[in-house]
Amino acid sequence: MKEMRITEKQFEELFELYYEELCRIVFPILKDRDAAQDVVQDVFVKMWLRREELLITTSYKAYLYKSVVFRALDFLRKKKNDLALKEELKIGYRHFQDADTTLEQKELRDAIALGMERMPEQMRIIFHLSRFSSLKNREIAEQLNISIKTVESNLSKALKFLSEHLAHFSKNSTFKTICFFLMGYLLNR
Repeated sequence: MKEMRITEKQFEELFELYYEELCRIVFPILKDRDAAQDVVQDVFVKMWLRREELLITTSYKAYLYKSVVFRALDFLRKKKNDLALKEELKIGYRHFQDADTTLEQKELRDAIALGMERMPEQMRIIFHLSRFSSLKNREIAEQLNISIKTVESNLSKALKFLSEHLAHFSKNSTFKTICFFLMGYLLNR
């Protein structure tokens, strides 16, 4: 078969004649109508851009069929690689985020422990019994032989002390969660 170069008129005729048929051929491969149209359009665009150096040794129909099928397979390979890369990035990001969160949580726990160490002894004991032993204010008052008002006052002062001590964590979502936890009991007492 002789080599053929494509003219503008031939190109337009080929596009009109084969575009829909090529989309129907590619659709079952890609299972996505938009992707199928993109692949077929891409083949026609490349054909037009390379028209000066393009030498077709088969029929135009055979050339176009073969081109769209190969382009569709390339599209699937690229899509598969992109999905695998995205998944790897997600896993890496989650791992990085988990490590970062774990470090932030450790720093926050250490800061809370340091803050509690700096509290006056009675305040620290009351706070610990309230927040970490889950005792009610009345139970703390009975156990320590002090008034409920003293328990409430010490808890308020402890929370204020800790919030000032932990101010540099205030933009951290973990900090906000822990503050909610620490302060939540006051509302339920």
